[in-house]
Amino acid sequence: MGSIGRHELAIRALIPLANASQNPDRYHIDALTVLRMERHAACMGLHVVGFYHSHPRGRATPSSCDLELACPGYLYVIVSPAAGELRAWRLQDDRSGFAELRLDNPAAGAA
Repeated sequence: MGSIGRHELAIRALIPLANASQNPDRYHIDALTVLRMERHAACMGLHVVGFYHSHPRGRATPSSCDLELACPGYLYVIVSPAAGELRAWRLQDDRSGFAELRLDNPAAGAA
């Protein structure tokens, strides 16, 4: 959850969610969970600004599965323990791929 400014987005809280996928190599967050999180954030004067997940054995770049499941407007943070990466992405308007976003102080957001 976070706040959205004209030229920046600030992450204020990270809330781990259960993976609704039966496949351990994929992730899925069901729509009802997202709706509940949107309502919870609104009660706190915040927004659900995005989602994070890991690519334990790969790079912190979006996969074809990430592209298929992405929704416009959200930030997607991918962590790669193997590569030591934390990168942020936003779905392009035409859904053809992702644009990488610059992270200011990513270590502070992980605390």
